[in-house]
Amino acid sequence: MRVFLDTNVILDALIPGRQHEEFSKRIVNIGNVDPFRFSISALSMANIAYIMRKMNTLNEVKQSINVMRNTWRVLSLDEYNIHDALRSDCPDFEDALQISIAEEDCDVIVTNNTKHFKGYTALEVCTPEEFLANISAG
Repeated sequence: MRVFLDTNVILDALIPGRQHEEFSKRIVNIGNVDPFRFSISALSMANIAYIMRKMNTLNEVKQSINVMRNTWRVLSLDEYNIHDALRSDCPDFEDALQISIAEEDCDVIVTNNTKHFKGYTALEVCTPEEFLANISAG
C-alpha cells in the first residue's frame, strides 16, 4: 500500500502538545515496512522546515529533514500539479497541491484535515487513527 502523509501528520508528530500527536507519532514511527510505502511531498518538506525553524536551529531542522528524506519517498511538485490544483474545487490551494501530488503515486492519503481532502480525490482519505484501525483490522 502506497501511503501519502500530509504535512499536518508530520507536524503533529514533531511538535509536542498538538491535538493529534499520539496517532500521528504512531504513523510516523511505522516507517517503510512491507506492505507499506510512505511518501511525503517536496512541498511538505519545505513547509515542515519553515515551521520547525521557528523552534529549532537550522542544523536541527536540516537533520530532521534528512531523516525524513531517508525514511520516506519524497514526491516532486511540478507545473502539472499547480495546474491541477488550480482546476480543483478544493477550498485550500496547498491541500489541492497535496492531492495532485498524491494522486500520481499513492493509494491513500493520511491527514488530520480530512475535510479538505474527502470529496476532492478518488483516493481513500483517512486520519492517522482511522488508518491505524484499518491496518489493525485487516
